[in-house]
Amino acid sequence: MSRPTLKLALAFVVGLGLAESALAAKPITPQTIEQAAKTITGQASLPVDGMKVLQSEGKLYFISGNGRYIFRGEVYDTWLQSHIDTIAQAQESSSRILLSKMGVKVDDLLSIRMGHGAKEVVFFTDPQCSYCHALANEANQYTSEYTFVFVPVPALGDESNRLIKRLACAKDERQQLDALLNGTIEQLETLNKCPEEKYAKSLVTANLLGVDGIPYLISDDGRVSRGRPKNFEAWLSGKGDQ
Repeated sequence: MSRPTLKLALAFVVGLGLAESALAAKPITPQTIEQAAKTITGQASLPVDGMKVLQSEGKLYFISGNGRYIFRGEVYDTWLQSHIDTIAQAQESSSRILLSKMGVKVDDLLSIRMGHGAKEVVFFTDPQCSYCHALANEANQYTSEYTFVFVPVPALGDESNRLIKRLACAKDERQQLDALLNGTIEQLETLNKCPEEKYAKSLVTANLLGVDGIPYLISDDGRVSRGRPKNFEAWLSGKGDQ
């Protein structure tokens, strides 16, 4: 564990309600904060934003903005469907997403498959993202073991949004993969009336998951890579860091 910062130690002192008693005896000094830092034995960050408080049946519930975490004397991860009682569990929670437990079906999204492997990797991408295309080309080496499910999202602006809508409108879905990876979306023959329901679900899902950059990968066992892994093969196997 990295050593807590003095700022974190100060928050720890105040958060435990020790500031009032400490001030009654003596002022909080850098030395008292340093001492508090030594008592912290573990730390982890949770992706919690927009906290809300709700009352139900006379009880208060603290809920994160996206509904994932509920605080009532304990923390429960509604995405992983598990309690968080330790630092290790908190770290696990912040680094994994199990779409199946969330009830998210990638086939309900605008999803384009590459490969036929038993292990499924969800790959949020953008048709204008050169890094995504390079990673997709690398992924093509592992299609016997993995199936890569590309979910296009407009991370790079309005032009990406226009291209993805056209991709969703493809008359022949078998041409979508080639068009996405090779920049030939403009050449696709499209339907007169485009079905955009799946694309709309993709946008909602990406927002829920906090996809704020691409590539954004979710492995078959729920590990998340925000950006291109340093060693893609190691990341796929779960035997190495990003």
